[in-house]
Amino acid sequence: MATTQVSKIVVVGGVAAGASAACRARRLDEHAEIVVLERDEHTSFSNCCLPYHLSGVVEEASTLVVASADMLRKVFRLDVRTHTEATRIDRETHTVHAEDRLTGQTLSFPYDKLILAPVCPKNAPNLFWLRNVGDAVKARALVTDQDTDRPRVLIYGSGFIGLEVADQLTEVADVTLVTRSPWPLRPLDAEMTRGITCALRSRGVDVRFSTTVTRCDMEGDRIVGVTLSDGEHLSLDCLGLGLGVVPCIELARECGLSLGHRGGIVVNRYMQTSDPDVYAAGDAVEYPVVNGPMDTDLVTLAGPANKAGRIAGEHAVTGNARPMPKLCRASVCDIAGAVVAACGLSEYQCLTSGIPHRCVSAIGASHVGMMPGAAPVIAKLVFDPETGKILGAQASGTVGVDKQVSLVAVVMQFGGTVHDLVDTDHCYCPSVSTARTAMQQAGHVAANHMDGIVEATYITDPLLQKSVSGVLFLDVRSDAEVVEWAWPVKLPYKHIPHCEVRDRMAELEGHKSDLVLVSCKSAKRSHIVCRILMQSGFTNVRNCTGGVVLRQQYLDAVKDAHTCPKQLTACNCCSVQCLQSDTSAQVDVPMVAVSQM
Repeated sequence: MATTQVSKIVVVGGVAAGASAACRARRLDEHAEIVVLERDEHTSFSNCCLPYHLSGVVEEASTLVVASADMLRKVFRLDVRTHTEATRIDRETHTVHAEDRLTGQTLSFPYDKLILAPVCPKNAPNLFWLRNVGDAVKARALVTDQDTDRPRVLIYGSGFIGLEVADQLTEVADVTLVTRSPWPLRPLDAEMTRGITCALRSRGVDVRFSTTVTRCDMEGDRIVGVTLSDGEHLSLDCLGLGLGVVPCIELARECGLSLGHRGGIVVNRYMQTSDPDVYAAGDAVEYPVVNGPMDTDLVTLAGPANKAGRIAGEHAVTGNARPMPKLCRASVCDIAGAVVAACGLSEYQCLTSGIPHRCVSAIGASHVGMMPGAAPVIAKLVFDPETGKILGAQASGTVGVDKQVSLVAVVMQFGGTVHDLVDTDHCYCPSVSTARTAMQQAGHVAANHMDGIVEATYITDPLLQKSVSGVLFLDVRSDAEVVEWAWPVKLPYKHIPHCEVRDRMAELEGHKSDLVLVSCKSAKRSHIVCRILMQSGFTNVRNCTGGVVLRQQYLDAVKDAHTCPKQLTACNCCSVQCLQSDTSAQVDVPMVAVSQM
């Protein structure tokens, strides 16, 4: 591959984006002078595995290091400067000014191309969050070196890291998780993350939703307690922050680079900033996204960071690279065996952004049910009701959840529709998969809706809690199922087991012109009944996808959150008195905590 003459490349920051950029640049240009500035000790390590050091699942901190500074120097001949913090960028002279954090020496590094992959520094005495290997070591020591056998730890925030830290610390501490969000992993949908909440509680975590920390009580420089927004006071030994990733854009802002609508660094598809000689990658960048309310967004995930770093490094030394693709934001979280995965937009995001959408769901299995280890998988699809284009997907369960969503992410990457999803071919063997995945079953439900075979509605439909004339709710579960869990609906209600519908059709004659909402446990039997009714003179029939299983999870989430997951001021979609909820994903950090960081 032909390369342009680039003599000096400076990379600010390591980890996924920075290390990928530097190594890719070296592989494509053996002669470039490549300097990597890393403010901490370790240049390349696994962020995602940091929580597992707290419990000892990853016992040795050294195993968290993916590529040591010495390895990068020897194998790639990179000039790696650890404990060196970039302090200022002079774009006019093409110079990065830095400080050696061990000696205080001021350093200058000229560049032809500059790649920014910064991570924000934060820390405090008994306040921790996981930014690097040193933070993980400190946090583990902070928790395990307390005078008590079970120290009291409060985790503030319910994103990926906050949840994983809370889960792992249950091995060694009494954990309370406080979050402003009404459910975990927002902006995923409440009913799809219900398994995460149940898993945390089964591990002994005291979970507090729709709650903030309003005050921190100090003894010297240590936080010894907090006051919550509901007035309750909690004493604690350690406070951990899991408030999400704030883009570290100070260097970019101070040197005049353009910032985007989410506060991240604006880049083109080759990761160039508003200055073509300065690139950026990692958590500080706004990436192009599929189906977003805006064309770009902050995507704080390892895969995109590695990909962006590789593109930046290649383009910096060759002037050419494949452009950064639009991201589907595919992600997965495993808390105590409860797994939820997602890509694209959730129902919550569509609602809060005013994007037209329709939701359907299906309940399948990880693999064939008669085989050992088979477990349920709940799949949810969000799609455009006019075109059938897939807007997003979520899946929850315990086994095989990630591959359900990965399949959809590939379809979405190419602008696919629900029909494209059902047409995909996938590997099948009874012990590892099913002939039709749960997500493909959801795709069939959506395709039936688009093709006019059966109109689909979802368990969050406001009609399910309204009292209106001209609508009948038809429950086609068995007698025993109805006794076990009764639908809390205000609509006119009729119960006929699905196998008896044909024989008891006379009981429904007066509702042929009504809207008939048909439901069962999972929406499979209700689909059959919908087809029977539609071929028996009923003109307005809808299948309630998700059925009792998801409706129950949804209502449990509503009660837990003290607010409606649909974020409506006047809520008609559930039986709980709802409050207006703040839709902002940003959680405020107590100012007393900020002063200690």
